[in-house]
Amino acid sequence: MFGCKDNPDVNNPQNQPLALDVDAINAPAAGDTHAVEIKSNYPWTAAVAGTKMFSVSTTSGDGDATMIVTVRPTTEENERTGSITIRSAFGNEVATINIHQDAAPFLKLEYKMIDASFEGGEYYMLVSSNCNWTTESSNTAVAIVTPSSGQGTGFI
Repeated sequence: MFGCKDNPDVNNPQNQPLALDVDAINAPAAGDTHAVEIKSNYPWTAAVAGTKMFSVSTTSGDGDATMIVTVRPTTEENERTGSITIRSAFGNEVATINIHQDAAPFLKLEYKMIDASFEGGEYYMLVSSNCNWTTESSNTAVAIVTPSSGQGTGFI
């Protein structure tokens, strides 16, 4: 009699040649530090894409290890992405960690000052932002600003 026996350990990460405890890191603009647990039955190497954005504590190991990923603070107005690709020494096992960092909050005004005539009138100013904002006048007898709040880019 012949037959096949299921091997319940095949899907257990501890029995696979290469496994990570995370596949993504999301970091705030202020930066962050993450510990990544690497489980490996073999030597491995790590290749990083985005080294201006983050650093790693090690790029190679022989077996299990903890890699510290430090995402640097950013002042950029756009989100940043990078990745770490970990490859077993035999090249047949690959694991990737995708790294995402939020954009730094920013607020820009089209003008720093509006030179209004004594007759008054309506004036518009472009607000460029990636966050919530509020407006107020230091002297409501001289200027009334509307809207009083907003999100993203718009006119006041």
